[in-house]
Amino acid sequence: MSDVIEININTGEVTEREYTEQEINYKAYLESQVVVPEYEEPEIDPNKQSALDKLQSLGLTEDEAKAIVGL
Repeated sequence: MSDVIEININTGEVTEREYTEQEINYKAYLESQVVVPEYEEPEIDPNKQSALDKLQSLGLTEDEAKAIVGL
């Protein structure tokens, strides 16, 4: 299976080929430059957390308690 498909728009010729060594190296370089930030759970206001805990102790599910508190 080829990795690159080149289409000449003047002639309509379609060429399928493998990546060159230079293209592979450039792709690896670009991928190494990507920075994916780590997900941080946002801090919940202590009053809202207390309300969540109390509602859950009354038998509500976490989703139900969050809906009431507004999270």
